[in-house]
Amino acid sequence: MQALWKANERGDIEAIERLLEQGVPVDAADARGRTALHSASKRGFVEVVQLLFAHGVNADVKDKHGSTPLHLASKYGQANTVRLLLARGANVNAADKLGKTALHLATEEREYVDVVKALLEHDPDANAMDKDGYSPLHSACYWGCLEIVHMLLAHGVDTNLVNKDGNVPLHLATCWGNVEVAKALLEYGIDMNVAMGAWKGRTALHLASYQGRVELVKALVAKGADLEAVDELGKTPLQLACQSRRLNVMKVLAASGANMNNLDKHGISSLHEACRHGRLEVVRKLLAYDADATAVQKDGKTALHLASYNGHVGVTLSLLTRGVDANATDKGGKTALHWASQRNHTRVVKTLLAHGVNVNAVHKGAWTALHIASHKGHTRVVKLLLAHGANVNIVDKAGKSALHFATLSGRTRVAKALLLRGAQQTPPATTRSSQNLRTSDGCTSLKPSYPNLSCAAVPENRPDTHLIASKPQSFSVSCHSKPHSAVNRLDYRQFNSQAQYLDNQVGNRR
Repeated sequence: MQALWKANERGDIEAIERLLEQGVPVDAADARGRTALHSASKRGFVEVVQLLFAHGVNADVKDKHGSTPLHLASKYGQANTVRLLLARGANVNAADKLGKTALHLATEEREYVDVVKALLEHDPDANAMDKDGYSPLHSACYWGCLEIVHMLLAHGVDTNLVNKDGNVPLHLATCWGNVEVAKALLEYGIDMNVAMGAWKGRTALHLASYQGRVELVKALVAKGADLEAVDELGKTPLQLACQSRRLNVMKVLAASGANMNNLDKHGISSLHEACRHGRLEVVRKLLAYDADATAVQKDGKTALHLASYNGHVGVTLSLLTRGVDANATDKGGKTALHWASQRNHTRVVKTLLAHGVNVNAVHKGAWTALHIASHKGHTRVVKLLLAHGANVNIVDKAGKSALHFATLSGRTRVAKALLLRGAQQTPPATTRSSQNLRTSDGCTSLKPSYPNLSCAAVPENRPDTHLIASKPQSFSVSCHSKPHSAVNRLDYRQFNSQAQYLDNQVGNRR
């Protein structure tokens, strides 16, 4: 048997014939279950195949993987051998253990056109599906075999078969960038709007738009693809094109009448997403297409809120130039200035202030942008706000001014900036007074002997509270805080240094 295998590998027909005449079994198999016919078919040794048939070989013998000689001849592109095997009665629809027929294997290679032609001439089941639900057309579309796709379509294969992943051949061609294959499918009356099972319910237009395949997008649109189809997240093809910055695709979809203002399941529009991620060129395109710049997300945020929160100066400027309401508030009552100040986006703050935003706007807790910036310790933002008319003594619903926030948070530089701008212990009559006002933490402000200073609240239950008393009547303490309040978590040493600093400031101002 070993001698037969070696002769077969060489294609030595004389040696093979001699061995067969000596009684070597023609169907003898190796450890993989392969016979001499498998080997000769794989290598395209037509004369050897003919000789083996002359000695009564079984044309449909299978190896351990369920492959017949026809499978191997088709897989390796041996067109002449395929014709010979078929002429000798090989089963054209035999399937291996993966459910693949010879036609499946032949359609996985672009250059095996002659093999496919030979198989189609013997009327195979061209819609047979393997164990993954792939038909020969699925395979050809996946691998981008354009000429083979044309042959299968001309043979009348079903173009709308769905594999186990929920994908039709068009999905595979689009997914793998086989644009010409996809365009060929469009000429055969396929359903373009079938949702892709493995791609979040997206259609071919979704995927082509996301990948920026302009010519395919044009072809799909021309054939009537649904511009407003939504995937599992509620996104349209236009939203995916914006997400991936496909400006040319956006242009095609917009010109075709796509809705610029669709909101996905989270209430997010294309403009919202572009502003959040700072995609300036996309924002400009959307605004040019009259996208609604006033649309709000479920949390009430506008495009301007999102741009400001994320520090995108160019996007912020584009929106303001478009005339959006700079003072629009979200559900928490915050304006874009609140968010930019909280996030320390100095350039965005400058841009907003230059466009007349209300510097003293308050959110639901009556915090201004100055309160927030002071609490966060954003000194440059604080100075900008003050320079543009921020009220330094306005207090929130708990009676805290920006100076309270700065001091409680240990923001020395901010406190200094506020004091230099006239921060007071007792705010003017137009604001709520913080004198003797208990805060939300249960503490009153420190009441220094200097009447113009609002400093901080001191936690009780501290072993070193007596240190305050050692100061020469500078401060008195009135505290009713709970043991675990936010104020009690302050580092007393930090407070002590703040108190000393503020004490010195008052002395200097005298």
